[in-house]
Amino acid sequence: MNDHHAHQEFERTAHVIRKAIERGELPEDVDPREVLETLSAPLYFRLLVGDQPLESAFITRCIDHTIALYSMELRSSHEPEDPLTG
Repeated sequence: MNDHHAHQEFERTAHVIRKAIERGELPEDVDPREVLETLSAPLYFRLLVGDQPLESAFITRCIDHTIALYSMELRSSHEPEDPLTG
């Protein structure tokens, strides 16, 4: 895959991440590429190394886990600092 094609593919999917940021579902400072890499890693692992098919349930779980991971980051960045622990 050449760089131009890779960039086009990224831009084709990154707008979904940017919309989630605009809606407040993901932190404003999140890197869309990082989110997509986090989401796609288990999918590529299953395709290249795993011996199981990419099923809808698995893809949905990967999406849910990625959203949960970055949502936790959002919540923790908005929590007040604990005066006892610093």
